[in-house]
Amino acid sequence: FLTWRALQVRKAAAELFADGSYLPLETQGEFADRIVAFGRELKGEWAITVVPRFLGELLETGEWPLGEDFWKDTRVLLPEGAPEKFQEGICEEALSTQNGAVSLGRTFKHLPVALLRGSAED
Repeated sequence: FLTWRALQVRKAAAELFADGSYLPLETQGEFADRIVAFGRELKGEWAITVVPRFLGELLETGEWPLGEDFWKDTRVLLPEGAPEKFQEGICEEALSTQNGAVSLGRTFKHLPVALLRGSAED
């Protein structure tokens, strides 16, 4: 399902994924070192990929790295000019930024991976 949804997002924005500028993104908060995030930008269109890493020692058996209780204040900082609203491409949920950042507690509400799409013009 995850691969299929990611490929659908990529297909819908083929030019962005093929020719967009690569932008490594900074993270901030308690688990900032447990996140890899980067963006692609082309003509005001954005795609942002966010994935966790090295979570094994943080999780109890049967626990999932989801929601604000787990991710606390961890967030991805966005560059100037990034959209304020995104559509999460895997679960198709609308997300808004706060103070130029994306909260991982809200972003990882359903799955511990995200592929955000947005337009700077929206």
